[in-house]
Parts: sequence; C-alpha cells; structure tokens
Amino acid sequence: MLYILLFWTSGILLGLFTVSFYWWLSFQIILCGILISTQFLKQKDIYLPSSFYICFFTFSLGVLVSSTAVQAGLRERVPASEAGQSIQLQIRVTAFPRKYDYYQSVTGKTLNLKYSKTLVFYWNDSDIKLLPGQRWAVTCMIKPPVSTLSPGAQDYRHVSFINHIDGQCSIKDARQISTVTGTWERLRVLVHERIYSMELAEPVRAFALAILTGDKVMFSPAQRVLFRNSQTQHLVVVSGLHLSMIFGMIYLISGWVLNGIGLVVRFPMLKFRLLLALGSAFVYAGICGFPVPTQRALIMMVIPALFFIFNRSQSWGLALGGAWIVVTAIDPLAILQPGTWLSFLAVTVLFCGLGFNHFLGGHWHARIMSFCTPQLLVFLGLSPLVMIISHSYNPFSVLVNLVAIPLVSFILLPLGFLMLLVSSWEPVFLYHLFSWGYTALQWVMQVGAVGVFSFTPSIVQLFCMSGMAVWLAGAKQLPGGGLLLCVCLVGMLVFQRQPDYPQHLQVTMLDVGQGQSIWVQRGIEGVLIDTGPGVSGGTGAYGRVVYPFLQSIDMTAPTSVVFSHDDSDHTSGLHMATETLQSLYWMTGEPDAIPFRGCRRGQTIVGQQLTISMLHPDDQFKYVGNNASCIVKIDTPDGCVLIPGDAGKDVEFRLVGLQREALRCDVLVAGHHGSRSSTSRQWLEAISPQLVLISAGAFNHFGHPHQQTLDNIEAEHIPWLSTRELSSVQITLNDHRLSYKPLKQPFFPWQGYINEIK
Repeated sequence: MLYILLFWTSGILLGLFTVSFYWWLSFQIILCGILISTQFLKQKDIYLPSSFYICFFTFSLGVLVSSTAVQAGLRERVPASEAGQSIQLQIRVTAFPRKYDYYQSVTGKTLNLKYSKTLVFYWNDSDIKLLPGQRWAVTCMIKPPVSTLSPGAQDYRHVSFINHIDGQCSIKDARQISTVTGTWERLRVLVHERIYSMELAEPVRAFALAILTGDKVMFSPAQRVLFRNSQTQHLVVVSGLHLSMIFGMIYLISGWVLNGIGLVVRFPMLKFRLLLALGSAFVYAGICGFPVPTQRALIMMVIPALFFIFNRSQSWGLALGGAWIVVTAIDPLAILQPGTWLSFLAVTVLFCGLGFNHFLGGHWHARIMSFCTPQLLVFLGLSPLVMIISHSYNPFSVLVNLVAIPLVSFILLPLGFLMLLVSSWEPVFLYHLFSWGYTALQWVMQVGAVGVFSFTPSIVQLFCMSGMAVWLAGAKQLPGGGLLLCVCLVGMLVFQRQPDYPQHLQVTMLDVGQGQSIWVQRGIEGVLIDTGPGVSGGTGAYGRVVYPFLQSIDMTAPTSVVFSHDDSDHTSGLHMATETLQSLYWMTGEPDAIPFRGCRRGQTIVGQQLTISMLHPDDQFKYVGNNASCIVKIDTPDGCVLIPGDAGKDVEFRLVGLQREALRCDVLVAGHHGSRSSTSRQWLEAISPQLVLISAGAFNHFGHPHQQTLDNIEAEHIPWLSTRELSSVQITLNDHRLSYKPLKQPFFPWQGYINEIK
C-alpha cells in the first residue's frame, strides 16, 4: 500500500506540470517506451514482478487524472482578454455572502450553457439579502481572479484556481428570479437563521456559527487574531472533530432507542446503526456546504465502515491510504492545499503514536499520559509544516489545545447541537451555558496567545522537530532512541536560521492590489510606508501580504511605520499593525483621523543606516485627503528613495518651488498609483530619478497607471516598473547603481497562465 501511495502521489504531482499538449504527448511517448521495453524483456525470459505493473499503472493514472484536472481548470478560467467586458448572466448563489462596509461578495454558479463558470460576485449594496439557492439575472463587469503575488503571502489567483473559482464579476444591475431552491440550501439557510436568532452576544454568536457550520463570516478581526496566535484555528473548521461527534451521538442514541423499544441489537442491527450514523454525518456535512475538510473526513469514515459492513479486516494504514487516493482522485488540486496535508498528517501521527504507546494502563498517571500524548504528537508532527506556512511559532499551543479540544468536543459542540434542536423554544439556560463555555475558551486562548512569536525555522530545525515527533511516536523504545532525541534537541538550539539583512539599500514594493505598501531597508533598519487596501475593522492586505512578508525576513520591529494619509487603500489592518509591530516612530499625514504623530516638513529621524526626512505637509496650510499625504525621503550612503503618497500636482508644484534641490533622488514612487493627478513633468525634472515605481492593481477599475502619467515618465526618458505587470518588485541600490528583480515567480506551469496579464 505504501508503494502505491508513493507512486500515486508522485503521478499527481507530475501531472501538475503536464499543462500543454506537447508535455502530455512527450509523457505518453515515455510510457509507451517503458511498456515496449517490458515486452522485450519478456522475450528474453526476464519477467518483472507484478508490483512493478501495479505501481506503473498507479503512477500513470495519477498523471492522467491531475493533468486532466489542470487543463479543465484552465479552460474554465476567465481569460485576460475578456477583462472589463460587461456581460449578462443568470446565476445561482452557492454560498452565504461576506459583508463589508459598502459591499458584499458571494460565490455563484452561472447557468448560461455557453458560459458555465464559478465566479465571485461583488454587490455594491450590502443590504441585499443573498442566500444559497437564490437565482438572479445580473449584468456585471467580468475579470480574472485578481490578487497579490508577494513573498510570504497567500496568492488569491493561485488559491482560486485550486478552489475552482474561475473569475470575478462586479454587479452593475441585478434582478432576483427565484427564492431559495434545493433541499441542501434550505437546510443551510434554516440552520443559519436559527443561529442568528439565538439570544447570544455578537462574539459568542459568531463562534457558534463557526463551530456549527464552519462559516467564520461573523468573526471580528480580534477573534481571527486570537485563534491564529493561539493556533486553535482547527476548532472552527468543520472537519473530522465535528463529524465524529455527530457520528458518535447518533450511533449511541440509536442504540438507546432500539434497546428501549425492545429490539435485540444483533449484528445486522449494528450495521444499521453504523449506516444511520454515517448518513447523519453526511447530512451535517451537506448543511455546511460540503467543504473540503468534511469531504476528507467523510471518506476516512466511510472506508473503515465499508470494511466492517462487508466483514473485511482492515488496518488504519489501509483506510487512511484509501482515503488519500479517493480525495486526490476526486480533486487532484487538493494536494496543493496545506489543509489537506495537515489533516492527513495529523491522523497519521495520531495512529502511529497510539500504535506504539504500550505504557497506557489503568493508573491515573497513565490515563493523563494517554490523553496528553496524542496532543503532543500532533503538535510536534505538524509544527514543521505550520511554521513554514505561518512563519510563527507558539510553544504554549500544545497546552492550550489540551484544554480547548475537550472543552469544544465535549461541552461546546454538544451544547451547540442541542441549541439548534430546541432553539424554537428559546432555551435561555443553554444560551448562558454556551456563553460561559466560550468565555472560558477565550480566556484559555488569551493566556496561550502570549507565547506566539515570529519564527522562520532553518532546514535543520525542521528535521529536528520531525525527529522529535518520531521519537515520541515510538522510536524511544528502539535502540538509539535516546541518542535521536539528544541530537534533535541540540540541532534545534544550535542550527538556528540567521536573518540575511541587506548590506545595501533595498526598496520592496509589495503587490497589495489597488493600494500601496512599500518596505525600505538597509542593514537592521527598515521603514514601512503604508499597509495596502482593506475595509475598516479588517486586516486586509496587511494581514494577507505585508505582515507575512515582514515575518519571512525577520523584520517585525521597523524603525518607523508611516501611514501616508487616511485612505482605505493605504491603511488596512491598522489595529493589527499596532499589535504585531514594535516600532519607535508611528507617523501619519492626518493625525486627526489616525492617532499617531503627525508628519511635518523638516522632521528628521537619523539612524545608523537610514535617514528619514519629511518634506510635506507643512504648518502653513490645512491639508486634507490626498494632499495631506506624508512625502517621505529616505537617504542612505547607497542612494535615496522618495515616496509621495497620493499628493497631487499642486503639492508637487509647491515643493518644486520651495525645496527643489532637496527633491533629487535615485528612485521615485509615482504619486497616487500613477494617476494623471500626480507625477507632473516639472516634478520628474526636479527629482531626476533613475527609476519610477508604480503601485497599481491588475485590472483595477480606475485605469491606473494613466497613460498621461506614463507619457510624462517616458518623455523624461526614465524607466518605470509597475506591480500591475510584475507583482512585487525589489530594487537594490549599491553606491547609486541600481538593479531590480521580481520577488515571486510561478512554480507550476499553469501559474504562468493564470497570472498572465495582457
């Protein structure tokens, strides 16, 4: 079974590279050559073992399945050539909406036969009630999935392809055709309405919605940060924990009922109870919308159940391996989702560890160890992958989960299910119990979240962490087990990753979409200018892009953080930034709107590596909006960079007249994302930069950068780079000699297709 798994997984991964017909044809020729070679060997009386043919067939089938899935996904994508077109569609809403300040987004399936796609639709009216199963006739502007391509950040274009999202559509006009249709949709709406009607505080209701349906749409930013820092996000993902709870409850209750009415529980009746419990778990997964974690959990439950029903003996390895093959056969792209690996790795670690635990007995200390060991196994086994994904580490999370998992499993989840069943009777006592339970859970997570810190492990530390998990799982009972533990502990302490701080000036313009975030660094000193777009109260581009990037380079304590002005495309995640960054100087151009020190002309911050100078605004005029932007000049021995925020041409003209000589710089960031309202010819002449950087989102509806701005730049014979085409870009200045590079390149061939901009 192990060889089949290895060859199947290898085939799936190789199939992700066979995008074009020529790749596929080349692979088929190689396969034919291998088969012909085996026939030749048979003629020479040389026979290969049957396992060779099984593995060969498994590998080939994996390549075929995954390459077919990739090619089908590429055919469904909205092409770049259609970006900005207005189309009329009939759609069926497939999920609950995500609501923001002035708009809402929802996933829907188009019903047009010639244009069958899954799209994310954006409604400008957040008051319209959108529910799964509704049908709408809409007119919208379509474009491919657009997001960021920055180091350490989650690329939405990549994620949307894996999740089979084909594009985005901004609604111009909409008319509802029908109300909620479909049994699953009615059940989902009913469950959501019951949860919304519960007399619970807003954070408690949001938690109830999350653990009962997996929908975290009501979570506040503070709740998201708390679950992330305490590393308990798995508690609010509907997966094996929730389905096994439903399975166990129905299995036990059905046994009590059958015994109560006098039926003899014979072996066929056990099968009936098993099927009833599986059916209940399936219905619950359907109410949650069949998210990927529930699909994996259902398959892992069904395969052992089938072995039992058909009287076949089975091992946990066979059940888990079969579940892996079925999950990746149904959706080969799931192999690229971290959640797939985390869930299967967690189950594997648990089974391996529990299989070797011979010390579990009836004594109290053995009972405690039997409960603590699985949590420690999962913590050590998953830590390497979690650290790679999140660039953070929390040694207290194992203690938090020791309390949180039983609290959720045995108290909050059963209470939640009971509240759903009797919600029409307004069970106030149950509401109070659930609220008290959530308060206790919140307190435990707050205590444990203190231990989180940014951490990017070295390769040696990842191997040492994995070795410690192997030791705990059973290697301690083998010869040399103690030596393995000692070597791993020493490796964790000695081989720490050393930050690679740049010795010359580096300017990194992050791809945050239609917004701006710039990181300037030399040595151990750095300045963060703006945090990109987002909505009020959310973490926005800061949580998705900026903070992961700063974690990846070990720079969460910048010298200064500057919010140029109070526009939402520059200030995402403001509250999160203040909680996660340690900086001496927090500054803004609009201190009346953002509670930081105001930028004023003449201010200077002198460091060992950087000198930060404020050129605007001054005290002579009261500036508001774009013209209140901090204009920041950062000087180093290697060169300088000038960042004007969204300041307009009138501010540019004023500065050219007042301090023309102070404006000269090597690198200029175009004002207002390349809008025609900034970056005048006079401004460019005064600064005389070697390069102009433009921060603008792909397919943005403002049309940034405007052609007039590009004409001004090219008229001065200045090269320019834009995040719209290159995504994140990094400039290096060494003694005023300039070089640049895009920071993130596609890994799989199909990423080049989905990120292509024409």
